[in-house]
Amino acid sequence: MSKKAGPVVDTTAVVVTTPQSMTWKDTKSMGEVLAESGMFTDVKTQAQAIVKIMAGRELGIGPIVALTKIFVVQGRVALSAEVMAGLIKRSQDYDYIIKAHTERICTLHFMYKGKFIGESTFKLEDAQRAGVSYGVNWKKYPRNMLFARALSNGARWYCPHLIAGTYTPDEMGLRVDNQGEVIDIDAEVSKPVEISTIGRLVKLAKKYHMRKTVKKFMASTLGKDKFKDLTEDEAVRLINIVKKKGREKHERNIKRAATAAERVEEEQGEDA
Repeated sequence: MSKKAGPVVDTTAVVVTTPQSMTWKDTKSMGEVLAESGMFTDVKTQAQAIVKIMAGRELGIGPIVALTKIFVVQGRVALSAEVMAGLIKRSQDYDYIIKAHTERICTLHFMYKGKFIGESTFKLEDAQRAGVSYGVNWKKYPRNMLFARALSNGARWYCPHLIAGTYTPDEMGLRVDNQGEVIDIDAEVSKPVEISTIGRLVKLAKKYHMRKTVKKFMASTLGKDKFKDLTEDEAVRLINIVKKKGREKHERNIKRAATAAERVEEEQGEDA
């Protein structure tokens, strides 16, 4: 059964194409090139580019769209509403139809193989109740913002596998423009690191003899050489990593020591 197209609206779907097969070597090479191009403002290192590319592949999105439309914030993936719409429209089974779209309400009907399966409505009152209606874009472009919320809610309810349960940047508290694009992701997630947090990180790194490992991770993954250049979130993330790796290392050392002690006892027993 052919899909029934909904009316054209301010926020449109991105045409999502299935990415071609890539080896790990190809992915690393592409990540390096895209990161070095300097064309993607929130991608500073090869590792960051690779993460976005891999997140895109899990959703069936090509590398360029992934780097421009996917945002990784505090370990969670955010996806623009227009890409969510594209993923739904690309599906052979699922679709949505716009039933109401004003500056106060957006209602979408979600379909499965041409049959109605559920409704997603988001009203201006919902935005006010959630405390998100006071931003500039909610005042200037309410239709776009209402559409994005109705779409993301409906997608998570009726076809979550298509979007892997992701949220839009606006839902994660990031500032977006009238098309739902993040304005400045660095400014949104970059709370300056506190001196006390640096102290905790350095102390842990010394305790577990991981200072060189931490510095290498900072340079290769975060694109930063000095502790003072970290954000608070990055520093806390590093602290958690050091704790985990340090404990694992400590446990391995204890097991080795116990094994060595057992061997000594066995040898002493044989000698006796």
